[in-house]
Amino acid sequence: MIKVYLLTCLIFLTNWFSAQVNRNEMPKPTAPKTIGFKDSEIFTTKNGIKVILSENHKIPKVSLDLRMGYNPGFEGEKVGLGAIMGDLIMSGTNKRTKDQLDKEVDFIGASLSASSTNVFLSCLTKHLEKGLDLMSDITMNANFPTSEFDRIVNQYESSLLSYKSDADAMAQNALSTVNFPNHPYGETMTPTSLAAIKLEDIKNNFKACFTPKGAYLVIVGDINRAQAEAMIEKYFGKWTGSAPTMPSFENPIINNGNQVYFVNKPGAVQSVIKIAFPISMRNGSKDNLKMNVLNDVFGGGGFGTRLMQNLREDKAYTYGCYSGLNIEDNGGWVSAGGNFRNAVTDSAITQILMEFNRLNAEVITDKEIGLTKAVKAGNFSRSLERSQTVARFAFNIEKYGLPKDYYKTYLQSLDAITPADLQQIAKTYIPTNNFNIIVVGNEEIIEKIKRFDSDGKVTILDEFGHVKK
Repeated sequence: MIKVYLLTCLIFLTNWFSAQVNRNEMPKPTAPKTIGFKDSEIFTTKNGIKVILSENHKIPKVSLDLRMGYNPGFEGEKVGLGAIMGDLIMSGTNKRTKDQLDKEVDFIGASLSASSTNVFLSCLTKHLEKGLDLMSDITMNANFPTSEFDRIVNQYESSLLSYKSDADAMAQNALSTVNFPNHPYGETMTPTSLAAIKLEDIKNNFKACFTPKGAYLVIVGDINRAQAEAMIEKYFGKWTGSAPTMPSFENPIINNGNQVYFVNKPGAVQSVIKIAFPISMRNGSKDNLKMNVLNDVFGGGGFGTRLMQNLREDKAYTYGCYSGLNIEDNGGWVSAGGNFRNAVTDSAITQILMEFNRLNAEVITDKEIGLTKAVKAGNFSRSLERSQTVARFAFNIEKYGLPKDYYKTYLQSLDAITPADLQQIAKTYIPTNNFNIIVVGNEEIIEKIKRFDSDGKVTILDEFGHVKK
C-alpha cells in the first residue's frame, strides 16, 4: 500500500513540474549579483614600493610579482634595448653565475623569471626566504655578463634575418609602424639598431628602470601582512634608486582616408591581411568593457563572430578571420584579418571593410550580444577560482584609478550593456573608411589592392615596417 502511495505521489510531482516548465523557451537568466570577495591589503614601503597582498592559506605556496613603475619611452637609434635587457636579467648577478642561479632555483622547486618590466617568483612557503634572497639578488644585482650579451645579440641577428620569410612577423612590424608613427609603439628593431646597442647601454638602462620608487609588489598566497612586511624589509629594504622616467604620449591621429601598405614576400601563395587603426583608449578608460564586448561580437574569438561567419562559413576565403583589441598604457589599437589565398585577397579586404562599416550602420542583435555577454560572464566567474585574480583586480584599481567596486559590480556592468551602447561605441572609436590596410604577399596582387587606397596608391614597406627606398 505504501509503495502504491509513493508511486502515485511521484507521478503527480512529475506531471506538476512538467506543467510548470515550458521547454520551448530558453530559461531567463537571473539578475547578476554583486561579487563578494575579500579586498587585498595595500601598503607602501619606506623606499616607495606599493605592496598589494592577497592572502590565501589553502595551499602552502606564495607568488610575488614585482612590477616596475617606469613608462618605457623612445629607444630611437637603439630600438631593442629594453627587449635585450629583459632577456639578460636572469643571466647572473654579482654573487651568482647563471648556472648557480639556475641550480639554486631548481633546488627549492621554485619558478623565478624576469622581463624588462618585472621579476616574478613562485615557491612553497617553506622556501620563501630562499626564494626572496634569489629574487632580490636578481632585482638589485643583475650584472649582465659579456658572454651572455653576445649570445643574446647573436640570437636577435638570426631572428632579424628570418623576417623576410616570416609573413606574420612582417605584418606585425608594418602594423606597429603605420598605426603609431612618432610613438614608442611604432618602433621596430632592425640590424642597424641592434648593432648600435652596447653592453653599457643595457647596464645603464637597468639602473634607471629597476628602482623601488613607483614599483608594485603583488603578493598572493600563504603569508600574512606582518610576515610580508618583515620579509620585504629584510630583502628589499636596502633597494634604492631615482624616481623612474614617466614620459607621456599623445594618441596617434586617425587617417584621412584609407591607406594601403604592401610588404613583398616573393612566391607567396597566400596573403596576410591586417586592417587596423589606433584608438584613443588606454588602460583604465571608461569604455574598455563595452569595447571588449564589441570586439568579441565582431571577431574576438570562436566561430560565431561576424568575421568568421562571413569570411569562413559563408565565403570560404580562409580557415580563420579574427579581430584583436589591444589596450595598453600608452594607447590602443584594433586590427582584423587573417591568411587568404592570393585569388581572394581583394575580395577578403572588401568583406572585412564591409563588416567594420556595418558596426556603425547597424545595431547589433540581442542574440549576438547575449551570447557574448554569457561567455564573458562565465570566464569572469571562473577566474575568481584563482587566488591571483583578486590581487590583479587590486593592482588594476590602484594603477589605473578604477572605481573601488569596479570588479565587485563587473557582472552588473556587463549585463547592463545594450545593443545601442555598442553602436555608440562603434561610432565613437571605429573610423569609417579611415583604415590602415596592410598586405604581405606576392607582388602580383599589388594592382588588385590599389583601389582600396583613397589616393589609389600602394606604399611599399620593408620587412621591418619602414618605407622602402
